[in-house]
Amino acid sequence: MNKYVNGNLELLAKKAFNALGMSGYGKFDIRKDSKGVHRFIDANPNPAFAPPESDSPLANTAKNFYAVPFPHLLSMIVQSGLRAKR
Repeated sequence: MNKYVNGNLELLAKKAFNALGMSGYGKFDIRKDSKGVHRFIDANPNPAFAPPESDSPLANTAKNFYAVPFPHLLSMIVQSGLRAKR
């Protein structure tokens, strides 16, 4: 996926995340149709979360697309929760 498409999908996912009132972390299922148009299929406000070796979609996406190691991802989620609690 090129940087423009990836950046645009990231922006749309952030807007959808906020519009749906999600907090912390979430996952969107996106599919490309036969015409090459990306479609948001599903919003997951509490997706499975586990280390990458367990085939966790969230951890694998963070690692593969954004080069975020699992311990750092876990720290980001905990820090986000702590900020939200204040």
